[in-house]
Amino acid sequence: MINSPLRSLQSASRAAAGWTAVALGLVVIPLLHLGGYVSIETVNMLGRFMSFAIVAVGLDLVWGYTGVLSLCQSLFFALGGYAMGMHLALHGPLDNGIPRALYVVSSSVEGITLPWFWEPFQTLPAAIALGIALSGAAAFLIGLSGFSSRVRGVFFSILTQAITLGAWLVFCRNDMKLCGTNGLTNFVTIAGFDLTSSNVKLALYLVTVLALIGVYLLSRLIVDSRLGRVLIAIRDNESRLRFSGFKPHHYKVLVFTVAGVFAGLGGMLYAPQMGIFTPKYMEVTASILMVIWVAVGGRGTLSGAIAGAITVNLVYNFLTSRWPNTWPFVQGALFVGCVLLFPNGLMSLWQRWLSWTVASPASAEAGPRRAGANGESAALQQPAIAERLERIALLNTPKRPPPVGKDLLRVDKVQVVFDGFKALDIESFTLGHSDLRVVIGPNGAGKTTLCDVISGKTRPSAGKVFFGDAEISSLSEVEIARLGVGRKFQTPTVFDSLSVLENMELALPGRQGLAHGLRRGVSTVEREEIERILERVRLQGSARKQVRYLSHGQRQWLEISMLLLAGPAVLLIDEPAAGLTDEETVLTAELLLETQSEHSIIVIEHDMEFVRLLNSWVTVLNEGKVMAEGLMEDIQSNEKVVEAYLGR
Repeated sequence: MINSPLRSLQSASRAAAGWTAVALGLVVIPLLHLGGYVSIETVNMLGRFMSFAIVAVGLDLVWGYTGVLSLCQSLFFALGGYAMGMHLALHGPLDNGIPRALYVVSSSVEGITLPWFWEPFQTLPAAIALGIALSGAAAFLIGLSGFSSRVRGVFFSILTQAITLGAWLVFCRNDMKLCGTNGLTNFVTIAGFDLTSSNVKLALYLVTVLALIGVYLLSRLIVDSRLGRVLIAIRDNESRLRFSGFKPHHYKVLVFTVAGVFAGLGGMLYAPQMGIFTPKYMEVTASILMVIWVAVGGRGTLSGAIAGAITVNLVYNFLTSRWPNTWPFVQGALFVGCVLLFPNGLMSLWQRWLSWTVASPASAEAGPRRAGANGESAALQQPAIAERLERIALLNTPKRPPPVGKDLLRVDKVQVVFDGFKALDIESFTLGHSDLRVVIGPNGAGKTTLCDVISGKTRPSAGKVFFGDAEISSLSEVEIARLGVGRKFQTPTVFDSLSVLENMELALPGRQGLAHGLRRGVSTVEREEIERILERVRLQGSARKQVRYLSHGQRQWLEISMLLLAGPAVLLIDEPAAGLTDEETVLTAELLLETQSEHSIIVIEHDMEFVRLLNSWVTVLNEGKVMAEGLMEDIQSNEKVVEAYLGR
């Protein structure tokens, strides 16, 4: 039993934390300034740091939740900053109608004209709209080109770093008429108000705080929706999503664009508070520093990104004003220290407090008795294996060859060649409606390659694959999954950071598009179907549990359950009995036999006892070719099969 006062204190602290932060930013700091306790310079500095926090929240969406390390957030920040800076420069000191900052990059003062691309920034609304549009468009184009080409991991980070470096070199050139390395200066007014006024600086600070709150709430809405769960699923296992009919690059482009807009907004708020904007804010090191903010605060927390950005910049300001040479060492120590001591960032300390429990002596004594009464082992709760075997025998009576009729799936003269090695060479392989086919063979026989070809993971070097009347050899795995081909991999591919229920919700059919992204719940009918399937595989008691804490057998059943919920016409099941106990093996065989009336199934398996339980038509592959086909007793008496596989 959890100590009630402790739980009450944790709940109260959780509820109070957010309101305390809002009150501190919107009320306490302004009042301290108005009372003369905090200087306007400090308020202005905090406003700039909160502009950085807006960027950090966007980066946390991309890196913390989606698992994409972006090193170009400083580019989007600078695009927003330049948009606002150009507007401010146009309303600062002018020489012959030209912003004074432009003269320092012109070879001739006489005859200089205002570049055409400066004109749209004359009005404040236009500058704000252009700042958002430019940063969002740049993020969209970078994301679309990278993610649609399946550039992932460190390669995407290098790509974004290179783009940022290239953009910095362009903005530093004097002939680009963007004021070169000197940057945009001489900011005097904004919307007719004096930027040097304390009241204007306080107003800009408050606008920045409100913008940060809005960005946080919008990000929280995204994270708490179905879209947020898809982003986490991309981080955990992007390939699984594609084989479930999702197009992950659509979601990645969307969140990358949103993060780009956030960064641009941060840049627009930063420029008038700083009074100058130069290309240094676009440097690669600036993007790396933004990554440090999120890492220090805590990835995947949103609030940690805000805390990290403000904390790191406060430390930076303190050190550089006193011991500037120490900052590079402290910066490195912050990053290394978080990786070694707080891999989940400073916010992990807060999360530990919220999850801390204290068990009373009475509950400690009662624990084992409760486990015996309500948490018995699965073996004690489940029917005896003998009863399961009787059920399987009924499902297998009478023995039958594959159904005769029009084939649901047909593999016709398919070859797969890897660097001159012929991994697959199948003349003909068919699967009928309501057919359960077992494929066996030694390692390297081509079993998994056959599933790869059918599901679209591997393109055949020759031949065709037909699903019904459609030729699917050239289709992507997403298109094939949406047609009705489901795939279970040899190693369970589920989303570890999500709960069992959230994994199942992502498998719901017809909800893979972006249009369903912001929906939170599921219908009553869908929830009942999920509960029915989870009860069938005895996972209903673990519905709220994170998948990372499931046993291997439970993970196998969860992946199969996700396929059953999606309702594909064909199930490709790769080694479902691997690593299971005897009872789990029997239950899995029973489950597959029961679903045969609703799906056609191909099972890849090495466990001959499991194959005998299925008692279905068997295809033997060896060296990429079909060696034999028939019922298990026929296969066991085939001398070639015994010599090549069963006798080993």
